[in-house]
Amino acid sequence: IASITLIFFVSPDDSLIHLLVAIVALKFIFNSLQPIESWFEARVESKFKVLAENLAFIFSTALKCYLIFSGASVAAFAIVLILETLLYSFGLIFYYQRDRQSVLNWRTNWKKIQYFIRESFPLVLSSTTVLIYGNIDRVMLGNMVGKEAVGIYSSAATLSESWFFLESIISSSLYPMIIKSRELGKEVYDRRLQKYYDLISLTAYSLILLMIPSASLIIMILYGEAYQAAIPILMVYICSTLFSFLGSAQSNWIVNEGLQKFNLYS
Repeated sequence: IASITLIFFVSPDDSLIHLLVAIVALKFIFNSLQPIESWFEARVESKFKVLAENLAFIFSTALKCYLIFSGASVAAFAIVLILETLLYSFGLIFYYQRDRQSVLNWRTNWKKIQYFIRESFPLVLSSTTVLIYGNIDRVMLGNMVGKEAVGIYSSAATLSESWFFLESIISSSLYPMIIKSRELGKEVYDRRLQKYYDLISLTAYSLILLMIPSASLIIMILYGEAYQAAIPILMVYICSTLFSFLGSAQSNWIVNEGLQKFNLYS
């Protein structure tokens, strides 16, 4: 509701964007099943989450290819995003139920809700801020330069951001064990935390060193000559991977230490 309301203020005269936002915003409804992700991560069973993601990814990719070849409208691609999220949600439920769990057994606990709202409020504000400054560049480009510039810029940005799943995999696989290691003493906890940061940093540096020299080839293969202007953008944008990866790792540590307000400050 907030997304649909806000888009009327951001782009009051663009009915196509109103429709696209209305379709894509439906994803928030299915996001309510994300606690199942956390449940698998806490048990170090992220493979079930990955299986559900892969199932949804394969389906949506095949459908998008069909839409491209059939010359479908932009709205059709937006609908695919919803179907992908819906299929992923069903996949989570399937593996959750297979582990003798059931969403039908979930109950509302108002005391816990109040506690979570109080503890997460700084994170909600900081996440909203990140979302805004992470996308405001495209909004500004669209208003100040034009939609063509947004397309060029977004092609490079999307390629860079598509690698963020690596940080997510590392965190979901390792961080539950790091949290539990606090019970083994500060020395063990700090040592595992340092290894986690080292792995995150190494992954980011490897991506940067791989993508900068191959940016031209990747853009030409994936987008063609019309997107040559995206090559230098990609070479610069990929460098933000290091800071994004470390930022996510820092955020995990801040939550684990109960210092959420510092997430908001930063």
